[in-house]
Amino acid sequence: LERPLQYGQTYSLNLAEARDRQGRSLAQPYELELPTRDRQFLAIGTGGRGAGQLIHVNLTTGEANLVTPPDLEVSELAVGGDGDTAYFFAGDRGSPRQNLYQLSLSDRESTLLLDSETYQNFRLKVSPDGSMAMVERIDNEQPSAPELWMRASPRDRFAPIDIGGETRGDFSIAPDNNSLIVAQGQGIAVVPLNDDSSTPDFLPQFGQILAIAPDGSAAAAVQFNSDISQTLAVVTHTGQRHDLARASGSIQSGIFAPSGTRIYAAIGIADPETFAERPQIVAYNWSDRAESTLVSLSYPATLEFDVAPDESAILYSARALDVRSADEAIASGTLDDPDAPETSTDDRIHLLELGDPTVEDSDRRLTLTSIAGRNVTWIP
Repeated sequence: LERPLQYGQTYSLNLAEARDRQGRSLAQPYELELPTRDRQFLAIGTGGRGAGQLIHVNLTTGEANLVTPPDLEVSELAVGGDGDTAYFFAGDRGSPRQNLYQLSLSDRESTLLLDSETYQNFRLKVSPDGSMAMVERIDNEQPSAPELWMRASPRDRFAPIDIGGETRGDFSIAPDNNSLIVAQGQGIAVVPLNDDSSTPDFLPQFGQILAIAPDGSAAAAVQFNSDISQTLAVVTHTGQRHDLARASGSIQSGIFAPSGTRIYAAIGIADPETFAERPQIVAYNWSDRAESTLVSLSYPATLEFDVAPDESAILYSARALDVRSADEAIASGTLDDPDAPETSTDDRIHLLELGDPTVEDSDRRLTLTSIAGRNVTWIP
């Protein structure tokens, strides 16, 4: 396919002249119709009745539903690759304990996977294809020794794994499910999961891996520089390095496009006097270093975003770190895009239609939804 499957379409496959390996023709033409899903996403609600619950939004039908029990307060979310499964951390409202649950969207049923009686549950990661899940846990009796617990497939139970060395720090699962990318001290380690005899690769110049290309051929990494700036770079599996940006603020997150040729990154621009950061979402075509700023806020904020699996749109939410300065920026019309719809400072989710992302001047349309939420994640 030249482009990934698009939401809300019906694709037809027709084989009229096919032959088998012995040269025999089909008895009759083969036809198949494949409808794709509606445009949908999940988010952790931050306002009103949905605060602390998972909200399932169908953009095609306009429906929005709360899909987790009201007595649970959700803190973290990850979506599986089958379009029906999600994982989330949650606990009783007001409780610091975080249990791991699995949610089935088809029946809105939440199942407890890991409790917090003897362990504290922290980071949650799901593999790109959704089949593998991993959680960082700390034994209450050995708080100085974090553990990684893995479920290799939906049929398996979670069990501790030993990857050798320090496990404290951010990590992600490689697209082939055969290795972990782990922040270890002064660099990034690529640690094999299935071959104890393999020696981990180490990238000493980088402090964080933002994203890995869908085919595993490249990774987006952050280098922390001595002048407090940060460099965004793409490193290929052959060792080539492509520096894309040197940011005065923090490089918060990144997502590869399905094709792997573009990466979308949330980058902060720091005020030289106050060090407060104004976030942007920038798209880079890393092979030729072309870039395009898609979202730019004129006030300090934390910004979370996700790119649709068909690369048709971006969902993002921004929470102002200084609501007063944000309100003043909006009222004075000093936003970077004065033609954009009303800009929110209360976590309301924005939908930015990308048009054709391969075309620089493609029409883009920004819509402010009525949903207040964070950790916004597209459902594949």
